[in-house]
Amino acid sequence: LTEGLRDSLFRTFVETVGDYAIFVLDPAGYVVTWNRGAQRIKGYTAEEIVGAHLSRFYPAEMKGHAQEMLDLGLEVYSTTCLVSLMLSS
Repeated sequence: LTEGLRDSLFRTFVETVGDYAIFVLDPAGYVVTWNRGAQRIKGYTAEEIVGAHLSRFYPAEMKGHAQEMLDLGLEVYSTTCLVSLMLSS
């Protein structure tokens, strides 16, 4: 498979998964991608959440926790983006 085809297949797979919330955050904590499972599990459409900050997932009293989690993820993985995976309960 060519790299372009492989990337396309992977993107299609991630977008259609419904049992897992799979989304990407940029280094500043903003949602970059959102799949069908994320919509089902978290309740936001892609149009509502892409571009929103990670802190939107936390109640007001826990907004600082969102930044702590983002900082920890960037420290541990040293990457330009973070992928979050949540299993449907």
